[in-house]
Amino acid sequence: MKQFYLMIESFSFIAKTFPDWTLEIYGDGDEKNTLLELIKKLDLVNNVIIHPPTALVYEELYNSAFCALASDKESFGMVYIESFSMEKPVVSYDIDYGPKAFLRNEHNSLISPCFDKEHFARQMKRLIEDETLRNSLGRNARKTFIEKYEISKVMESLIKEINP
Repeated sequence: MKQFYLMIESFSFIAKTFPDWTLEIYGDGDEKNTLLELIKKLDLVNNVIIHPPTALVYEELYNSAFCALASDKESFGMVYIESFSMEKPVVSYDIDYGPKAFLRNEHNSLISPCFDKEHFARQMKRLIEDETLRNSLGRNARKTFIEKYEISKVMESLIKEINP
C-alpha cells in the first residue's frame, strides 16, 4: 500500500517553511477523494498536487529534487530503482520488504522508522535544505543503479541463473 496520506501528513510539518516546494503525487485510485479532503483539511492546496497517472515517469523524476515513498510494503520497488536511475535520492520508511535490499541510509537514501511522520518530515527537510547532501545521495543512488540494476547487469545475472 502506497500510504500517500502519510506523505501528505509528513509534508504538512514542513510545507509552511518551504512554500516554494511542492509534493507531487502521480496516480489515480479509490483514495483520491480522501486524499484531496486531507490536503484541504491541512491547508496544503497550494503545496500538494495530485496528478493523473503519467507515462512520462522518467521526465517527472528528472525534474524532481528527490523521491519520497511512504509504502508499507513493496515487492521490489520499481519507483525506487527508477529514481536511482535518474540520480534522485529517496526518502522512505524502513519497511521489511523489497527496497530494504538496496536502500542504504545516508548513502543513497534517507530512511525513517515505520511510520514516524515527524522523522519522515525531517528527512525531507534535510534534502530540501541541503543541496550538497541531495547531490551526494543522488550520485550514490545512480551508482547503485548502474552497479546492480542497469539492464546489462540484470541480464548478466539472469544468464548466470539460467546457465550456472
